[in-house]
Amino acid sequence: MYKAFQLRAYPNKEQAILFAEAFGCVRKVYDLMLEDKIKLCQETKEMLHAAPAMYKEQYPYLKEAGSLALASAQLNLEAAYKNFLENPDAGFPNFKCKHRGENSYAANCASNNIRIEDQYIMPPEAGRVRIKKHRAAPDNCKLQEPYTERPPH
Repeated sequence: MYKAFQLRAYPNKEQAILFAEAFGCVRKVYDLMLEDKIKLCQETKEMLHAAPAMYKEQYPYLKEAGSLALASAQLNLEAAYKNFLENPDAGFPNFKCKHRGENSYAANCASNNIRIEDQYIMPPEAGRVRIKKHRAAPDNCKLQEPYTERPPH
């Protein structure tokens, strides 16, 4: 059974800067891929399957963000686009805005690269970040490995 647990992070100043840069990079990659997808669709009626790596040469600061976070932005865009194609009432994917919505990104848990210990979470790039849990997780739970399809109910 899958169960979600909410964590509130309290990063120090260096970690806050690192997360802010990651939020910006994820937003930039999402918007670039969406823009290229729209252009290609208008010109050739084909669907673009872009990868975050193709933008790193033009925007070198994207190399500073975690590759898993950028890949997660790609998966989110693909899911939004697929959802639109299957159900047009869902609406076309929107560009991300710095001043609208919450800043967030996801880093996939692969090979136990993200750990939760007591009052800390250890993401790959940030080190130990102090957290507060909204409820305690059972002792036998583990972080879910990435998946491409929705988990079974």
